[in-house]
Amino acid sequence: VCADSSSFDRELCDLLLAQQPTPNLSSLSSAQSQLSYNSLNRERTEIYANPSVTYQSSFDNYARNTLHTGLFYSELKEEAASVTATDTTSVDLQNFTSPAFSLQQGTQSSTRSETTQRTISGYVQNNLTLFNRYHILGGLRYTDIDQESAANNLNRPNARARKALPNISLGVDLTDSVTLYSGYESNIRALPSFFANPQERIEEYEQIELGARFGFKGIKGNISFFELKRENVSVADPDNDFNFTYIDQQRTRGVEVDTLYKPTYLPELSVLASYAYHRAEINQDDRFAESNTLVGAPKHSGRFRVDYDFPKNSFLSNFDAGIGIYAASRQAVDFDNTRFSGAYYTVDAQAGYDLENARLLLSVTNLTGQEYYEPYGYLSGYVRPNNAPSVFVSITGKI
Repeated sequence: VCADSSSFDRELCDLLLAQQPTPNLSSLSSAQSQLSYNSLNRERTEIYANPSVTYQSSFDNYARNTLHTGLFYSELKEEAASVTATDTTSVDLQNFTSPAFSLQQGTQSSTRSETTQRTISGYVQNNLTLFNRYHILGGLRYTDIDQESAANNLNRPNARARKALPNISLGVDLTDSVTLYSGYESNIRALPSFFANPQERIEEYEQIELGARFGFKGIKGNISFFELKRENVSVADPDNDFNFTYIDQQRTRGVEVDTLYKPTYLPELSVLASYAYHRAEINQDDRFAESNTLVGAPKHSGRFRVDYDFPKNSFLSNFDAGIGIYAASRQAVDFDNTRFSGAYYTVDAQAGYDLENARLLLSVTNLTGQEYYEPYGYLSGYVRPNNAPSVFVSITGKI
């Protein structure tokens, strides 16, 4: 089947047969396959409050200062139930003309979990501008996260983290059109259950960034170099479907470039172009090899888009339209990097019409009908075909 199939199907065959030995059919009497059905129901209730105070001051136009402080409280309660049923199919491989076929109903299993996440945080942030040129932003946040969970009426180990989290950024205006900046940011967060399996760790991350913003006549943009580290990252377990494991630490280094061009002689036209290079890999872990590429993280990706707002005094007044293309390089299907999905591109288009108090929008995705495979985000080692060309119609309004 793989040898005579289309290139689209051959890509799937390559993914499925990678590093798999060729079976000797004469030595087999039957083949078995299993099909699992999984259903997940989730209910979430969230309460949060964020009182804050802001104080502004200035000193003879040489300095401007804004002080911001506040408290944050969040309580999230989640109830999730997951049911899995497995059926087993047997086929006689010795009789190709009329093979014996049987279907045996398998076992069913269910998981029910209850999770309560409480987050209390206090923060202070100060933004100082000197001589209308130098910008200094510094902040400190103290966060306390407490997560209590139970699965199938059995208490699970609580996840708890208390940490002071500094944030700082520096900027300098070289000219009226160019600004250099750098920054450091850190944070922690609790994650919801994974298919009704409560999380037992708190994720931490920190990011360092260096970049430049520019704006000239008709064009503006941004270029940034960054490194992002995340610890205790929840990912799909390759040995247990619909369950999860943790990566001790993963790291992404890269560069991102974004530009927007609006010609002065044709202000209704806008052209957006962006490119990203991401080297996303496992930095430290006891299970997966270091330097392996993260699942679903293309090394190269980019977007090009053109939009046009028709002039108000034209025949097509209140209409706007746009078309764009997105492309990405290959992506890892599993954390062992034994299989990769291929590079792909997709074209999207949209058209909108503005009414007095509403907006109509028509969107078409995958306009050219490209066929490719994408890694599953919650199943390690699995792929899914991309969506066929689709049309969406929406209306938004103001009361």
